[in-house]
Amino acid sequence: MWSRIRSYIVWIASGVALNGLLFVLGTAIGAFGPSVLAKTTQQPLSIAPVIAASIFPAVIATAIRLVVGRLVRPWSRAQKYWRNITVLLLLLSFGSPVQGLSGHNTLSVVILCAMHVVSAVTIFMGLSWITRPRWTFGSDWSPKVTGNGELAVVTGATSGIGKAVALQLHDLGFNVVGVGRSATFPSAEMETSPRYRLITADLSSVKNAVQAGQSVVEFDNRPVHLVVHCAGTLKATTKQTEDGIDENFATSFLGRLALTTALKTDEQTRFVIVGAAESGRLSKGMQKPINSTEDIGTGLQAHGKAQLANDLWTARIKRLGFRAFGYGPGSVTSNIRREVPKLIERAMGVFFAPATRQASDAARDIVRLLLDDSLPKSGFASRDGLFDHHPFIENVQNQDALFGFAQTAIEKQGESR
Repeated sequence: MWSRIRSYIVWIASGVALNGLLFVLGTAIGAFGPSVLAKTTQQPLSIAPVIAASIFPAVIATAIRLVVGRLVRPWSRAQKYWRNITVLLLLLSFGSPVQGLSGHNTLSVVILCAMHVVSAVTIFMGLSWITRPRWTFGSDWSPKVTGNGELAVVTGATSGIGKAVALQLHDLGFNVVGVGRSATFPSAEMETSPRYRLITADLSSVKNAVQAGQSVVEFDNRPVHLVVHCAGTLKATTKQTEDGIDENFATSFLGRLALTTALKTDEQTRFVIVGAAESGRLSKGMQKPINSTEDIGTGLQAHGKAQLANDLWTARIKRLGFRAFGYGPGSVTSNIRREVPKLIERAMGVFFAPATRQASDAARDIVRLLLDDSLPKSGFASRDGLFDHHPFIENVQNQDALFGFAQTAIEKQGESR
């Protein structure tokens, strides 16, 4: 709790200090002076009311945000409401420098508007920290079962969530096969463990993905008990794979599916497929069937379609009678943004920090979904717990359209090998 309070204070104090600095700089370059008067007092604008105008909105905003948090659940949804409120109030505030001052000039108005932006951003970030919940779906549950050497396959096992899942399942006694892009082991112990095998494969290639699945069968011919798909990438730029499909979609969905088709599974196999779903809401723009490569798009659009495809795939698996959960981890410390320019990545890291958890926290959620028999057999979950997904995802025709397209793409590459 103290760390959240400290972060809140730091953000609010930073906003006040930055606005004070902007006023001092503005005065130095002639934006403010004896001729720029506050209409309410007919006195020259000074630093004291600037500081007060930075603190007062923070106090009011804190009270409003706490009320919003009481009325709207979960936290992620309340955040979206509060973000929209913040943007609206910021836009409305841009008229106040003109209305509240006499003798102002263009430069003084620009600087005051910049102060409003500083206040809006720092207050929003401060409140994001102070209202940040303690997500406990996985951490408040303790596994009461052991793996007893049963086989688990984890993709994306060399970093982030996949690495943490592989480590936790290994510690619970499972024989774990990790599939990853690099030859990095989750821990030094697992590097020499007879219960861990690492398969290096680039899942953006259907050929490599199928070969990785076949390698699992060659290593251990038993039916896989647990399958966890964490492999993924986030690339803002357009880049097609050797199969002619955007790399975001290929790595984050199609490669996962191709690998799974090569595995040996049975009715006892349990799946957790990590996607983007954190609730049952789905924007209208995403409610379009995926029938062809044209429906995938490129870059960030393709990344979003990959997550949509994962949820449709999960719904299809559970419809066929398997235990399957789609899981939306939210923001997690990982290297999924490794392809994003470093400056943008750092900025995103600061902005998403209040909502970001450690990969091990998300892994605990996944382990619970795999092993907790008190949960429903299948469904969708996020860090906030279980939820019902949008009807588009549960629609059989949408599921089958995706599967038909994906299966054709996989078979096509199989014929070319």
